[in-house]
Amino acid sequence: MSAQWPDPQQGHWNRPTGGYEPQAGGQPGTGWGQASPHPAYPPPYMPGYPAPYPGGGPVEEPPSTGGLVGAMIVAVVTAMLCSGTNLVGIVLGAIALAKRTSEPAEARKLTKYTWICNWIHIGILLLVIGFFAVVIAFA
Repeated sequence: MSAQWPDPQQGHWNRPTGGYEPQAGGQPGTGWGQASPHPAYPPPYMPGYPAPYPGGGPVEEPPSTGGLVGAMIVAVVTAMLCSGTNLVGIVLGAIALAKRTSEPAEARKLTKYTWICNWIHIGILLLVIGFFAVVIAFA
């Protein structure tokens, strides 16, 4: 037999460890009685160097399309009811829809700004309706 392979007559393959001797502490080694100088898994990238690809962190979930579409619908309705003054809300909502999958954090921020514009215009609309109601009631 070759010196490279163990002799099957010596019972090497019949050992419970599969031919490898366990290390002290019960941890299996590399099979030759010494620990491996390398970790089990390599680091994600070399220390001191940037990550291998941009955005290597956790992937952010895009905002729901329903919230964006709802904000756009309310913006269009308030723009029609307030003589077209909610164009800012419509533009912000359109940009948020465009950035929904590419930049989720920016889309969330723009959706929030769209809802703020919408609530401001709904407040203005309620004030105008209240003013006309008071004028009609006391006229």
